[in-house]
Amino acid sequence: MSSLETFAPVTVGRFEMSFTEPRTLSMRGELSMRDPVAEVGPHVRKIHDAAAGGGDLVVDLTQLVFVNSSGLRIFLDWIAWLSAEPPERRYHIRFRTARKMMWQAAALPPIVMLGGDLVSAEGA
Repeated sequence: MSSLETFAPVTVGRFEMSFTEPRTLSMRGELSMRDPVAEVGPHVRKIHDAAAGGGDLVVDLTQLVFVNSSGLRIFLDWIAWLSAEPPERRYHIRFRTARKMMWQAAALPPIVMLGGDLVSAEGA
């Protein structure tokens, strides 16, 4: 059992994240607290550390209805951590998106572009 499989669900305000199946992280609700980098960022860092060296990591955003501008920083930090890893510890982030979510249509394409070949998005 990998450490991802034992990762405890996180709830902060109206935001929740948990593993719904192996190597699939589901983010739900609203990432709109005042300082998401401080409140959610350490949990995402733990996920990154546990995922390093593995295969694809699916991040299901289909139920994440809103992310404020401060919340977007979490995704940018995550890509920076991933890019800084040596090649043998890198993995691929696959964002599973919902086209009906306006924030995803506007914000995810530049984030995916910054991730290069380490990040992709697939619409639902």
